[in-house]
Amino acid sequence: MPVRPVYPLALALAAALSLAACYPSVALPPLVTAFVPPSVTPSPVVTPSAPPAATDVPGPTAPAPSSATPPAPTPAAPTTPPPTVTLTPVTYVVVAGDVFLNIAARFNLTAADLLDANPGVDPDHLQPGDVLVIPDPATLTPAEARVKLNGGGLRVRAWPSLDADVAATLPALTRVDLLARTADNDWVQLTTLTGLTGWVPALWLDLGLPLADLPVGRPPPSSPTAALSSPRETPLPHAGYVANVTLRMLGVFQYGQVLGNRARAFSKVGDSITVSTAFLAPVGRGSYTLGPYTALQPVIDWFLAGDARDGQNSFVNVSLAAKVGWRARGVLSIGGDPPPGCAAGETPLACEYRVVRPAVAVIMFGTNDVPYTPAAEFDHDLRAVLDYTLQQGVIPIVSTIPPFTRPGSEGRAEELNTVIRNLAFEYALPLVDYYESMATLPDAGLSGDGVHPNTPPDTRAADFTGDHLLYGTTMRNLTTLYALAEVWDKVMQP
Repeated sequence: MPVRPVYPLALALAAALSLAACYPSVALPPLVTAFVPPSVTPSPVVTPSAPPAATDVPGPTAPAPSSATPPAPTPAAPTTPPPTVTLTPVTYVVVAGDVFLNIAARFNLTAADLLDANPGVDPDHLQPGDVLVIPDPATLTPAEARVKLNGGGLRVRAWPSLDADVAATLPALTRVDLLARTADNDWVQLTTLTGLTGWVPALWLDLGLPLADLPVGRPPPSSPTAALSSPRETPLPHAGYVANVTLRMLGVFQYGQVLGNRARAFSKVGDSITVSTAFLAPVGRGSYTLGPYTALQPVIDWFLAGDARDGQNSFVNVSLAAKVGWRARGVLSIGGDPPPGCAAGETPLACEYRVVRPAVAVIMFGTNDVPYTPAAEFDHDLRAVLDYTLQQGVIPIVSTIPPFTRPGSEGRAEELNTVIRNLAFEYALPLVDYYESMATLPDAGLSGDGVHPNTPPDTRAADFTGDHLLYGTTMRNLTTLYALAEVWDKVMQP
């Protein structure tokens, strides 16, 4: 997975808008010197000679006709139409230290206006010597649609699917025209001023017209149309399956950003298997070895750069919504003294989301429900957790639970995992099928208690090489990182 660039244009908007308001007015040179057509000397007017006056001299009654040919009239001078005036556009040559937003403000333009006049220019990578066209404000027209301010790097795809090839990327505020939409309005087909055509998620555009006004388009016959409506399941080498990363989560993510959630933070929600210091914490401390899984490095870097709580990144943060012995209902229960930073009467899940403001939550419940909770009650409890998570604009990544091999509980883990899978697909949520990934491991990846995942003898549970991949905790770290990477790359990034 290539490292995506960060687009400072979006981050600088608020400052730029203030800058445009307070920037001193700049007296611009006239676009062109007024054209004065050359003077034309009119042709002389020919006055016909007057006939001779009559006299009393006797003569013939009628004069003999003259044989001389009368002179031809002088033709009028041809009229030359005035030449067409062609305005020469004002241009600006970029110098070292220039910022696109500041250049626009200098000429009393918005960044979008300046970008429209310079299609194909990357406003985040100006170079000294680049020439920008400064448009005449009188010629500006409203855009049919634009890439959102936080959508810099928007990937234009060959057909409407997260699995489709990326044809190009567009800077924030790029002006586009709309050609078609999918029947569910999730995707739109666009064309740019440079002639690029392709599909993008509609939620990454600011639209100037209702989507219903667009015709429903069809993807190319050779495209995998099943991906438009069916959950995508991606096999991961030695890492089970991550499924169902859908565009619904883009709406959840953007809603969360409006609420103030932090794109570089995630929460861990669950029971003792989540509380374990071997789960993800080694990644946050730098004690990991990716081996052949180097594609995971960008998502690790992304979340390492964020602060979850008390200066800790999300990998090492001790979650307020994870506790030993909890069933699914426990995270929504109120009782006892609240943890530091939590308010009286506040549920652990509400406290975690309020304090951390995560964009994503990794959720796994069910192991402690196996001995006690009927499937219908577990469905109710987990559904309540998911509903609250979505209401807070947090993307839930749900996980099946590991096998449970204690006598008397045969088939119960499988029963609850069916509930988990069904809820994931009902809500269109990303799913880590941890249970399936452990089924291929020695001892089903479990420790001697038949409940908790085992760890390698050297405790290096984030070493994804060699025999370390034969242990349950290592497998959970790997599958969770893959799920975070899928959501980060295909939902959180434009």
